[in-house]
Amino acid sequence: MKRIHASFNIALLAGAFLFHSTSARGASDLPDPLTGDKAIEHLKGTGQYDSLRAAVTGARYGVKTEREHIATAANPAHGIFSTFTPVGLRLEVRTGDAADATVHSVTCRLESLGYGAAQRPVPAGALKTEGARVELVRATPRVTEWFQNSPAGLEHGFTLAERTSANPQGEPLRLVMAVTGDLAPEADAAGQNLSLRDATGGTVISYDNLKVWDATGAELPATMQAGEGYVTLKVSEATAHYPLTIDPTFAQQAYLKASNSEGDRLFGGG
Repeated sequence: MKRIHASFNIALLAGAFLFHSTSARGASDLPDPLTGDKAIEHLKGTGQYDSLRAAVTGARYGVKTEREHIATAANPAHGIFSTFTPVGLRLEVRTGDAADATVHSVTCRLESLGYGAAQRPVPAGALKTEGARVELVRATPRVTEWFQNSPAGLEHGFTLAERTSANPQGEPLRLVMAVTGDLAPEADAAGQNLSLRDATGGTVISYDNLKVWDATGAELPATMQAGEGYVTLKVSEATAHYPLTIDPTFAQQAYLKASNSEGDRLFGGG
């Protein structure tokens, strides 16, 4: 069986819900049991399907605190297992099916930010988790790096509370991330999409959907650049009103799920 669908889990919850709601009646009063698709259709009719589905998704993509200062999250839709620490993110990316799987590893760490060559080093942050969200909160400079795990991918964003310094030359804001591991970053010519490639040059995971906006909701021009061991996000923010939000996403579009990818066993959790 190549895939265990979310609807299977919802059907189990639906059946449990229906059993609980009727268990107080006498056995002779019980209706025929509803299971599988019938249970799902019944809950759709009562308006409770969406809340159960949200509960299943939340459990599957929620962040787990492993020990102090370390949290993890699995993303079965994209074959990603994430480990979060106060200094950044480590991704383990699974490609192929269970019989022929390869796991790649890459680490991303925000090193500095500033205007042009005037870069300020970024220290470790305070690690905070809630549901499927992780935050690395840094006081100096005042930047919160955040991650949101969902079926769409691992959203990776930054919220800057204020300008890091004066910028008399009107240079673009630059955020520089160190990227290490067995996947190399490569940006497209337009600077809007970035691929993490393996030793053969094949794309394993994408880092794209870059969006930047300010406190008024105005979108700002932004690009991504890549070199050996680093990725740079550049934002033209001279007229922006802070706080500023920078928001790209990790995703593996061509992921072939392992046979247990939707179940309780998840790779990379050693």
